[in-house]
Amino acid sequence: MHAPFVAEGFAGEHRVTVREGDMSRIEGPYDLIWSAGALHVLSVPGGLAAWLGALARGAAVAFFQACWFSDAPSARAKAFRRESIPT
Repeated sequence: MHAPFVAEGFAGEHRVTVREGDMSRIEGPYDLIWSAGALHVLSVPGGLAAWLGALARGAAVAFFQACWFSDAPSARAKAFRRESIPT
């Protein structure tokens, strides 16, 4: 679903490869793995362990980690997070 959007954003950039598929089985080497959600499906520890062998020396992983900016998030916010971000 997101690959065409990302590919269009990097059109003409020969250093970027956009791939879509099972992120638990990737082969590298990659200088950067940028994930907008795969680690929440795989689990952060599980995904990072799976990606370790696909990273080139000195490579990096970039991902988002959902967090609260309040000590007391609303019930609506908690429900949205529960429904949209797998655990």
